[in-house]
Amino acid sequence: MPEFECKESFKHKDEKYKPGDKINVEGKYAEIYMQNGWIGNPKVKKRKTETATINAENIEKRNEYPKTLGGGWYETSNGQKVRGKEKAIQKENGG
Repeated sequence: MPEFECKESFKHKDEKYKPGDKINVEGKYAEIYMQNGWIGNPKVKKRKTETATINAENIEKRNEYPKTLGGGWYETSNGQKVRGKEKAIQKENGG
């Protein structure tokens, strides 16, 4: 359920909220409260991303692999055959 920050004081299901409070609502309540200006846009948690060191050889391999073999099959740089592009990319990236 998305989390919103209150912009104005209001009451939701017998609970009172004031500006700056956090509230978890969805569906029709979220739409109505946003239209009335009582809450702001939902707060989206950012996912952490991993960084990796890439050398020139890895960059070349990434440009070549995974190679498409047809019919939804792909070949990774280590010669492994995988069905599905997402799985092939995952295997190529060490997954």
